[in-house]
Amino acid sequence: MSQPPKIDPLAPAAQRDTALTMDSAGLVIEWSDDAEAIFGWSSADAIGRRLSELIIPERLRSMHEAGLKRFMAGGPGTVLNRAIEIAAIDRDGREFTVEVHITPEKTAHELRFATSVRKL
Repeated sequence: MSQPPKIDPLAPAAQRDTALTMDSAGLVIEWSDDAEAIFGWSSADAIGRRLSELIIPERLRSMHEAGLKRFMAGGPGTVLNRAIEIAAIDRDGREFTVEVHITPEKTAHELRFATSVRKL
């Protein structure tokens, strides 16, 4: 069994705290209080829903879904294991910029994506 990639120790501490986790199907499986504060969705509202429908602006959703599908088929993870700035939306549809650091983690049963989020 392979080990999950390590998070960059030089990343700011705020980036290393996981705010949310998505499974390989694109569904939210973990949602922190920090994610609730940033995006306005409670964990009860977010868990089990498609991440792309909760926090990704509509114009970017197809790109997110295609990237996930490509990665799960063995393609490159162009946004993984590094900090990126990208547009996000909150529960009310307000758009803002976030810095995210997405780390794939292989567990005994699945591949999941732990994501640190910082509102800019």
